[in-house]
Amino acid sequence: MSSSPQNIKSGPIILVATLNAAPGKESEIAKHLKIISKASNSDKEPGCLTYRTVQYETKFVVFEEYADQAAVDQHLTSEEFLAFKADLPTILSGDPNLSFYSEFK
Repeated sequence: MSSSPQNIKSGPIILVATLNAAPGKESEIAKHLKIISKASNSDKEPGCLTYRTVQYETKFVVFEEYADQAAVDQHLTSEEFLAFKADLPTILSGDPNLSFYSEFK
């Protein structure tokens, strides 16, 4: 596991992001994640191979798979992600936990 996608040297990059909602902000997080998911799972982000979200109470987990570093960079600069990022300080309780992995077969 790595805290940075740059440490993944080859192959797909797997990201597991864990987010804890601030009190009463669950619906705002869910709204943002639905918008991002729609864009990520479309032709808008061809390098995004998987984008799935789950929730239990105030905890959200996002499972993402990207073809390469360029695809991660495209996602992180997308209009949808940047809108979410701008709201993070007011809708999260603490910092997001990001873990990057490489797949093995």
